[in-house]
Amino acid sequence: MLENSLLWEISDPNSNNISYIFGTMHVKDMVAFERVDSAINYMYRCDSYFGEMDLKASQNEVKYIDYLLPDNKSLKYYLKDRHYEKMFKIVKKAYGVNLDELQFFKPFIILTKISESILDEDNSMPLDYFLWQKAEGLNMKMYGLETVAEQVKTMYKLDLDEQVRMLRKSLKNINQLKTSTLQLAQYYQEQDINQLFKSTKKSLGKFRKILLYNRNKIMAERISVNATQKSFYTIGAAHLAGKKGVLKLIKDQGLKVKAIIL
Repeated sequence: MLENSLLWEISDPNSNNISYIFGTMHVKDMVAFERVDSAINYMYRCDSYFGEMDLKASQNEVKYIDYLLPDNKSLKYYLKDRHYEKMFKIVKKAYGVNLDELQFFKPFIILTKISESILDEDNSMPLDYFLWQKAEGLNMKMYGLETVAEQVKTMYKLDLDEQVRMLRKSLKNINQLKTSTLQLAQYYQEQDINQLFKSTKKSLGKFRKILLYNRNKIMAERISVNATQKSFYTIGAAHLAGKKGVLKLIKDQGLKVKAIIL
């Protein structure tokens, strides 16, 4: 089991280069920003910055339609009227979210937006976007570990019927979704990447291979390929731990990893 740390040193025995990898959350809540200044101190030591993907390129390459259900369908198409009405009332009462405004989005996107509404919006942008802008301000070389096309392709691999089932299951127990979301935030605050991985793996259900394991493999391979650069990597904290986690995979590829306690 890995140490509790969001920031890890990566060293390449062949070049003696030192890089760093920092686990993030895509939220605006202050809980995600508590250690950001300490992490940025290590960014100054690097020449290159890698996010999960190139956020600047994503603004042009990710189309709005990629987030929507096919053929102008809405969530109502996949649910009986009474099920949709019940879901509408639950989401409005428990989360203050108007489901009618989200009905044309894919269920996985809807669930993500509902989960994000549970946490506070203390900052103007999510942590991963904040760090990207910080790196741009430092004139670092900017890259993505995954291409925008790869991330879009991943979204299209998620079976729609399974997405609907996942959304319905998550909203059956109002308190459970709130509790699990707040628990993830607490794990992040405690830098407990092992529990972050376990909880995320469980919540992804049948999508864990597509959204977690397959992406971990791609990101680890590209970190290994770029080991001769002094780079600062930022990826979702749930990708760090586990037997198929990024830290284990890059270690298997010959790189050394060491926790940095923030």
